[in-house]
Amino acid sequence: MGLLIDTYKANKDKSSLFSQEIAIDYYDGATEAICKIKNSEVWVIASMVYFNPDDGKRIFTMVEITEESLPAIKALAELSLNEGNVGYSSLKQEIEMYYKGYTGKVFLLMGDWLSSVHYQVVEMTNKLLCYFGDIEAVLAQDKMAQDKWIQLFSS
Repeated sequence: MGLLIDTYKANKDKSSLFSQEIAIDYYDGATEAICKIKNSEVWVIASMVYFNPDDGKRIFTMVEITEESLPAIKALAELSLNEGNVGYSSLKQEIEMYYKGYTGKVFLLMGDWLSSVHYQVVEMTNKLLCYFGDIEAVLAQDKMAQDKWIQLFSS
């Protein structure tokens, strides 16, 4: 995922990190999506872990989707878009299982939107990776848990 950092450095404040985004959950913007990194064949799952409605700041975890898992996840995403609840439940279960078993590098993206032009990306330890599943769970975090996400951008 060194490509992700290189793409971030090349595009920060110029364009989105992603060339394609398939929203899985949506609030007033995507809260979870599968996204293709610009100028590559690399796809990631981006899932919201922090949202401040007062200033609009959002933080997403980003985990790379392996070549082996990509066809199934994309197929479930398409099914979810076309068939609604039928594919959605299966997709959410697949993503939760993927997060639980993930052992690769983990990155955080902070911006006003997932596809924002103005954003920051940092790598974080895999030990902090968690999956909330929906915006209600993200918003239910206590202040200390919320502050933890912000602090990862200052270290």
